[in-house]
Amino acid sequence: MVAQQARSDAHGVFAVTLPRAGWWAVSVRQPHGVLTGPNGVQGPLERVTTLWIAVDEPPGE
Repeated sequence: MVAQQARSDAHGVFAVTLPRAGWWAVSVRQPHGVLTGPNGVQGPLERVTTLWIAVDEPPGE
């Protein structure tokens, strides 16, 4: 597994480099408030979206 981090601009635009062929999951996390559990303890709530991308080998390799 390869983990990378990237930052986005104010509009959510980001760029990543996928260094080799295969399936890649690009996930985005965004704070979305506070969640209260059944025991009354509060914790952070996040929105998470994952985009799966298939990367082929470059032609000629």
